Amino acid sequence: GVQTCALSICGGVHFGNRTVFDGKGHIYVCYGERGQGNLSQDLTKTNGKILRLKEDGTIPADNPFVNSPGAVKAIWSYGHRNPQGLVMGLDGVLWDTEHGPRGGDELNKVVKGGNYGWPLVAFSINYNDAPLATPWPSASQKFVQPEMRWLPSIAACGLDVIRGGAFPQWRGDLIAGGLAGQTVRRIRVKDGKYVDQEELIWNMGRVRDVAVHPLT
Repeated sequence: GVQTCALSICGGVHFGNRTVFDGKGHIYVCYGERGQGNLSQDLTKTNGKILRLKEDGTIPADNPFVNSPGAVKAIWSYGHRNPQGLVMGLDGVLWDTEHGPRGGDELNKVVKGGNYGWPLVAFSINYNDAPLATPWPSASQKFVQPEMRWLPSIAACGLDVIRGGAFPQWRGDLIAGGLAGQTVRRIRVKDGKYVDQEELIWNMGRVRDVAVHPLT
């Protein structure tokens, strides 16, 4: 909404934005950090965050930072770089895919109040080949680690869930697209955890988004 967008500092990159309804009256919206990586850790800004609102635009009372002074009360999780896929699994688990700067694209299980570490940790390097950050948090850094990383990057983009009509054995699995990778991947998940993946389509063009037919 206007209230939350006005708090973001804008740049010319990392526009990652998706919207998901959970079927329980809530909306989840992800925002890229707009090239301002340090703001991903700043709870007073929406850059690099996933927000949770009620469908009427108000703030749920059980959001994790509603009682934190100065924090954007809509924030559900933070420390994201450039989310490009967001979907609610059939079991109620929220998943996102997001770009690392060069390698290290991530599949994340999004949890309430979770800090995903950007730009303090990353499984990637800078575009100029220089080291960026260690991928491993220290004991004092309570970061949520990715469920899975793409090394090399596929430029993950778009995410949906298979409902099982046409492929019953795939029910609950995820489908992810890739831009640079020119790929569509089936991602097997079980009990909220990553299991495996397989490539369904390759080298047929950049995949900006994926959508599963309602009967699939």
